[in-house]
Amino acid sequence: FKDKKQNIQLFIAENLKYPDAAYKQNIAGVAEVKFIVEPYGRISHAYVENPLGGGCSQEAIRIAKLMDWKPAEKKGQIVRSWMSLEIKFKLPESGDIDFVPSNSSSAF
Repeated sequence: FKDKKQNIQLFIAENLKYPDAAYKQNIAGVAEVKFIVEPYGRISHAYVENPLGGGCSQEAIRIAKLMDWKPAEKKGQIVRSWMSLEIKFKLPESGDIDFVPSNSSSAF
């Protein structure tokens, strides 16, 4: 399980694009995406509980939709299931960093 968690963290770090509006407004925090994994592996009904603003919710949902999800099984049947994924948006701590969110991966 630990390796799976590290792989998810790496995927998020490589694919997250810090929203320009969130960066300009100094918005940081954790976006908890909740969604249903359908029997065919796609997600539906995605939403962010306690949205951060500045486009972070939309970015968190985009990341969740990029991932490959394995549907749940119950008594040998593939079923829909609720999932939750936390995505952390963290700004650089030093004002000396030259950072342009739209040009590179910006997960810290």
